[in-house]
Amino acid sequence: MDILKRISEYRSQEEQLAWSGTFADYLELVRERPYVTMTAHARVYAMIKAAGVDVVDGVKRYRFFEKEIFGLERALEKLVEEYFHSAAMRLDVRKRILLLMGPVSGGKSTIVTMLKRGLEQFSRTDEGAVYAIEGCPMHEEPLHLIPHGLRPEVEKELGVKIEGNLCPSCQMRLKTEYGGRIEDVRVHRVLISEENRVGIGTFSPSDPKSQDIADLTGSIDFSTITEYGSESDPRAYRFDGELNKANRGIMEFQEMLKCDEKFLWNLLSLTQEGNFKAGRFALISADELIIAHTNEAEYRAFIANKKNEALQSRMIVMPIPYNLRVSDEEKIYAKLIAASDLSNNVHIAPHALRAAAMFSVMSRLKESKKQGMDPVKKMRMYDGESVEGYKAADVKEMQDEFLDEGMSGVDPRYVINRISSALIRRDMTCINALDVLRAIKEGHGPASVVHEGGAGAHFEFHLPRPQGIRPDRQEGSAEGVRLLVRGIGEDAVRKLSGQCGGVLQLDEDPRPADRRGDGSGRAADALHRGADRHFGKREKGVPRRDPDPHVVLRPQGQDVRLQHPRAAARGDREEAVRGPEGCGEDHHVHEDAG
Repeated sequence: MDILKRISEYRSQEEQLAWSGTFADYLELVRERPYVTMTAHARVYAMIKAAGVDVVDGVKRYRFFEKEIFGLERALEKLVEEYFHSAAMRLDVRKRILLLMGPVSGGKSTIVTMLKRGLEQFSRTDEGAVYAIEGCPMHEEPLHLIPHGLRPEVEKELGVKIEGNLCPSCQMRLKTEYGGRIEDVRVHRVLISEENRVGIGTFSPSDPKSQDIADLTGSIDFSTITEYGSESDPRAYRFDGELNKANRGIMEFQEMLKCDEKFLWNLLSLTQEGNFKAGRFALISADELIIAHTNEAEYRAFIANKKNEALQSRMIVMPIPYNLRVSDEEKIYAKLIAASDLSNNVHIAPHALRAAAMFSVMSRLKESKKQGMDPVKKMRMYDGESVEGYKAADVKEMQDEFLDEGMSGVDPRYVINRISSALIRRDMTCINALDVLRAIKEGHGPASVVHEGGAGAHFEFHLPRPQGIRPDRQEGSAEGVRLLVRGIGEDAVRKLSGQCGGVLQLDEDPRPADRRGDGSGRAADALHRGADRHFGKREKGVPRRDPDPHVVLRPQGQDVRLQHPRAAARGDREEAVRGPEGCGEDHHVHEDAG
């Protein structure tokens, strides 16, 4: 790929997105494409729908989230349909703050980040195009230029709805720059960008003593106050608060309930009336989706305070629980590991991540009252497996049994931290299921953060206990199993080395085995029959013993390479076979790609 060429092409594509014209030109654009005037909530919903929707087992799955969010289909369906869809229809829920509430590392921040990144990309499409008054610090909807007395006629003519008033800056510019001629006001297309502070705002709480309300609503420009002589002159005010810049898009409140009360009161009128107070101006209109996230403990403390009732009534709370499917939990770990450098340097044995996923999921499950149901059966059924004696309808019953299931337990971040710590501390080149579970258990201590409920409260391994073994001997039995698994791995290494040695002997002594007189003919034939099974049937005319097997056998800790001549001629791939830790010998076997 020519990198400089691609950069040039990308720059050209960005330049082609630019559009500029007068308000009269914009009116013609609205006649052709009325959807360009949609609200921020409607734009977000259209963005999610545009990516595609699948229905699986009666549950909607949104492709917009599928690459980053796993196992939360029910929560996402509720979020999209009960909030975004309703808000897009201009129902009253759009006048509410969307609060994502759930345990740490449950995906709340990821959902918000995806919405922001998605909106940036969607604004670069024809369906998501955003147009604003040129020079407006709040990227205002151009239809706000139409006087209130004419709006009913214009709405009927264009088939759109007009809400909101001109910001103080545009009101003054309309008089001073355009002499009141609305049709001459310049309009241009804007691209949503968090980096450029266009359509996306982010507010993070900090020390209340040092944080100023101006971070949200803007502030007086003292460098120009002497020139214009009044604090109520828009030219002496900086409309650079997060609420100003988030207009037409998304306003994110990180850890919202940690904010000081004086910052939250500004949201009362913004949510209900669609405007907020700034400086010495009248209420300023804003069209933005306000989304916040917090954990359950902070939310409980918030609603316990009677002074917060007014703000609480203006919130839509969406629970975002942990994932409860093993296969999806495994995808989460694989995604996090793939984003690191470990994926290139460490071999993860099959089922290693699945073992961690099973432990995490069972720590989040609540014990069902259904007769004969245990945590393992419940975990399997949640993951789509069939369990004898139960039907698919039983899964729905168990999901409805506990509304707060998944709101506690072991979080994915903790598991990844423990796996990473084990790999780095022990300088391992591979890791198996026992190593993963041991690392998770060893990490439990006074400094660890494990959430209430399930295995999270006591940090016990919720795995089936061996039947018929006394409790005081179960730990010894578990250690015996670990030694057995390790012994199996060492035995496999010895057997592979023996097979390689046999092939070496054939290479050193090219005489047929039955002529050597050492009784090795039967063993040699068995070895070659095994090789034929591995590499496929022998081709007609090719002797059973190939004339020049390629074998490289090195001491422990180095490579043992075995390649069949026909595989070498075809350039087949190499398969790595790992021995026991760390992990002993590394055996690289070239096998037939077919």
